[in-house]
Amino acid sequence: MHKFKEYTNLMEKLIRVSGDFAYWQHPLYESVKIGTMIEPINNHRFVGIENIFESLRPKEYPSRINSIIVSSHPDNIRFNNNSPIYKVKISGDAFHADLRKFNEAIHSNDSESIREWATKYWSGMSSIEEKHIEIILCGEVTIIEEIKNEII
Repeated sequence: MHKFKEYTNLMEKLIRVSGDFAYWQHPLYESVKIGTMIEPINNHRFVGIENIFESLRPKEYPSRINSIIVSSHPDNIRFNNNSPIYKVKISGDAFHADLRKFNEAIHSNDSESIREWATKYWSGMSSIEEKHIEIILCGEVTIIEEIKNEII
């Protein structure tokens, strides 16, 4: 059972979205048909780091491994501009995180540093710049349209 303050802090970080728009790129940079409903895709690129993040994830939050990661802006730092970026419609439970904290963990040299970055990551956003925000979504994601890279 959460104390009231813990509960309100949790609810500020985990929100329910319905019919909102976001942006997504296939983790393997593949093309996807318009109208496709996206399933979680794990490309196993950072398995060790993802496992540490998962071990420190508050159980109420969506899992990075079993959820879909989207962005609130097409100019997100996670996107490869040489591959298709899609506008998507999202619904479900969403956790907004600062992608820079995950990136710092990737570049850390030891598991203790990775654990520190994971703890900071799960504390929520510290950046208001949309290009640094990633949304961990447990729910539905549907491809609406492909965004051309030259528009970004």
